[in-house]
Amino acid sequence: KSENIEKFLLFREMNGLAAVKTQAAARFFAAISQRFMLARNSLPLTTTARRWNSGALVITSENTRKFLDDLDIINHVQFLETKTMLLAKTYEEYRASVGMMELKGKGSVASVSSWKGVIRDIVDCYYEGPL
Repeated sequence: KSENIEKFLLFREMNGLAAVKTQAAARFFAAISQRFMLARNSLPLTTTARRWNSGALVITSENTRKFLDDLDIINHVQFLETKTMLLAKTYEEYRASVGMMELKGKGSVASVSSWKGVIRDIVDCYYEGPL
């Protein structure tokens, strides 16, 4: 564990916030870092950059952002509430439409599930209470 993550976990404990996993805290810090990088590289700040920069979806890759933009999913609540299987099927169609390789087996389901896991970790660290 890095010192910053340990301090973050201790801060949460001392302030009566819900405990989170170390991995969730690490992803949270990665999201913050990504947010700074996006902000720095997006000057002047566009509406799209502002939207992605202000929520938990900031941690997603550029390709994932384009996919979610295509679906008009603009925040983590919409993303997490959308059924994984629906997103996976749509992701397969999206990949075909932009000329990306087809994922083997349950690759699209695995991709969407892993994105949701990362986003949930960030949400757990950043937000208290229900989505």
